[in-house]
Formats: sequence, structure tokens, C-alpha cells
Amino acid sequence: MVLTFLAKVPDDPLSSQHYIYAQTENGQGYTIDFTLETKSADYEPGNYQATPYAIVAGGGGGVFQCGDLLAYDGGPRDQQGNFTGNGGYYATQDFGDGNCWLMDNLNAGDVKEKMCFNNDPQACDDEGGLYTQAQALALCPPGWSLPGRTLLSGVFGGLGFTASGSWDSTKYQFISTPYLVTADSDSGQNPYFYNQDGPSVHPSGDAASVRCVLFQ
Repeated sequence: MVLTFLAKVPDDPLSSQHYIYAQTENGQGYTIDFTLETKSADYEPGNYQATPYAIVAGGGGGVFQCGDLLAYDGGPRDQQGNFTGNGGYYATQDFGDGNCWLMDNLNAGDVKEKMCFNNDPQACDDEGGLYTQAQALALCPPGWSLPGRTLLSGVFGGLGFTASGSWDSTKYQFISTPYLVTADSDSGQNPYFYNQDGPSVHPSGDAASVRCVLFQ
């Protein structure tokens, strides 16, 4: 029995262009190419492709390949990959283990879902937001995940991670030590953060930078 989920792919309502739908992975995946004529949800005008994992820049019937620019909320790069602070795209990279990493610190969410170092909005544009583990788990791009500390240990040097610091909820102040949030917690549900010194346990209210990973 063949099920018809969409009898006709609709046309773009604001132009003469068409949405282009294609099946991938023997029918287990899909791509939809489309064009934005105006800025929408932090995505700049241009061509995009929707996949089960994310919305990516470009189009033409292919699927997202690690190394492509990823169009997602808060991305600091423009469509050419230049760092502008608010261009709507993130750089991505595979370090040879088959996983795809954001090469820019996450800056998704509104002011209720992140902190900016020293409460300076420009710090979020320059180096991403600071998130608690609970916030970070909810804000990675669709299909992407918060990495565990073991996974981070294998790629940390290649991520080029920098930030001005993090949020210490015990001292209730920003501190100059930067960390990346991991998906791991200790037996008391306190999250592990990670930096060049390795993993360390932090209170659940602490906030730090985030790099998400796509398991391919």
C-alpha cells in the first residue's frame, strides 16, 4: 500500500520559484529547497535547504554535508562564511570521526534563554551566549546534540574554542574562566563543564559556552 502524504508540492507564494522536494536515503530522508525573499526568523534572504537535521544554506537537491555553513538562530557568519557577529550561519567541521561540529559558539535563543558575558549583548555576537546545561540541551539545532565530556576530549584542541568567561551561580558573578557545557552530569545531577584543563563538575545554575555536534 502506498501512502500519499503530499499530493502536490506547493509553489512559493511570493515568487515564481518552486519548492523542490527530493527523497534521500531510500525514502528515509528528504530535502526541500526553498528561497526566502525577506529576512525571517533570523535567516537572511537567500536559498536554503531543509533536511531532517537542520536548515542549511544553499540548495540544489543535495543533502547537508559537514563543512557546509549551517543556517541557524544566532549564527555569527554571513552566507560567504565571513564572521560578522549576526549573519545567521555557523561554520561546521568533521574531525575525521564521522561527527560534525559547530565551529562557532552557539548564540541561539532570546535573552531569557542565554546570558551574555558581563551582560553585554555585543559579547553574545562576538563569542556566543552562555547557557546552563538545561538551556543548552534545548537549544542545539534540530538533530544536533550537546556533546559528552569524553567526546569533547578527543576534539577540543581542534575546536579553536575561546570565550571571555562564564557565569558562576554560586558567586553570582561572571568569571574569566571559559568552559564548554557537556551533556554529562554526576550522580547529583550537577553538570560537567569542559575546558583545556579537562572536565569539572559545576552547579546546575552555572552557565558557559556551547558547541553542538551532529552524529552522522
